[in-house]
Amino acid sequence: MLAVLGLAALLAVPADAGPRSSPVANRDYLVVADPQAKALHVYRASGNRRTGSLHGIAISAHGGTLPLPDGRLIVVDDANARVVAISINSRGKPRIVKSVAIPGSRWGGMTWGAADPSLRYFAFSGQPRDAVVSPIVVVDLDTFDIWHHDLQLTLDGTGTTPETQVYLAGDPLRLVMLGGSGFSSTLLSDFLETEYVAGCAMGRPRCFPIKAGNVPSGNGAHGPVVARDGSAVFTTTAEGFAGAKVAADGLTDARRVPYATDIRDIPNSFHPRLAADERTVWGAVTENPAVPVERWATARNDVSIIDSVSYDTRLVRVPDGKVSKLAISSTYAAVSTIHPEGDALTLLDADRGSPTFGRIVGTVALPSSTDGPREGRSIVGTQPHVVTLDPDGRRAYVTNGGDGTITVVDTERRRIVRTIRTPTPLNDGGYLVVVEPGAPVHDLIPR
Repeated sequence: MLAVLGLAALLAVPADAGPRSSPVANRDYLVVADPQAKALHVYRASGNRRTGSLHGIAISAHGGTLPLPDGRLIVVDDANARVVAISINSRGKPRIVKSVAIPGSRWGGMTWGAADPSLRYFAFSGQPRDAVVSPIVVVDLDTFDIWHHDLQLTLDGTGTTPETQVYLAGDPLRLVMLGGSGFSSTLLSDFLETEYVAGCAMGRPRCFPIKAGNVPSGNGAHGPVVARDGSAVFTTTAEGFAGAKVAADGLTDARRVPYATDIRDIPNSFHPRLAADERTVWGAVTENPAVPVERWATARNDVSIIDSVSYDTRLVRVPDGKVSKLAISSTYAAVSTIHPEGDALTLLDADRGSPTFGRIVGTVALPSSTDGPREGRSIVGTQPHVVTLDPDGRRAYVTNGGDGTITVVDTERRRIVRTIRTPTPLNDGGYLVVVEPGAPVHDLIPR
């Protein structure tokens, strides 16, 4: 473990100290990652010309990335078991400006991560080892000092072991973890100061000393959300939306609500997003996930909209079929759907002050992937879409997995304006993020 001097001073960062500088004109870039090809490509947002690439790097498409206001993109490189900061210069050339190896052995890939409200620290969990131990890692984004411990996992009420979700919240700053069926927490300073001991395994006193799940969350957790000011942590689960406030001495005021009172067959709101209003939680859900794999086109889909303050919830129906993860911007939320009658991008109003907030405001027909799902055949192994929006929602980008193409949509005019062809095929849809130096960070969970 790396030693840290003046730990108390480092942790005494005000919750609102995150950089809030203005966006930099003509410095917006679309970052396209192809984890299977171990490649990353950069395109200038204006004109969509490729300006550079990095090779030998595999971004975690599940764990996502964290764009910072200073222009750095924080990435967990699963191929090389390291955390890197990528910077893009004025000519659009990406380069790794900081890198640190993830301690330990047998790195299996990132699962979930979170930054603290000041954007000083980044915590993430790794794929469980032997189904009982999850590595927890914390990085100082200024110095790239790194710490890690092993957390012994617990089963949830269904007898399964969910992926460990992590959060950095509260004042003083706490590391919150969700394992089994509930939240647990410890002071971040205790985590950083505790000496790592190897050999964590079921029943052995060598794991990080924290009791998992002492604040109930429900079963099947798969979607962390944290209040932008660090005052509360949340999760989507197989039972609905759950949360707790983060106090100086731990977690309090736990609450849980279902996604809807009249629809029960919803497994989760996978990969939820906190909107620019820093209050509304958006996500895509499927109502009847147990349909046979060859009847994928009959799956009923919704966008879930949750108020993280009042815990009010509602669902908005979107087209049937295979639905993507939801993308969010200051103006729109977007999902793509794949269906035998045609693929589509659905746009919803994400501006909380708008009279049409939460409603569908447009759809755009999308090209299908060559090896996408086919009616009456198993969906397993077929190629999906991946969607992202730029921060202000002017452009949507949709990949065609396997084809190495990205459809660029003008959201205001509801039309396709360009097709980008990438050097690699983007199998499984790849990964997309728009980097805009100066843009504020609303969602502390990387996506």
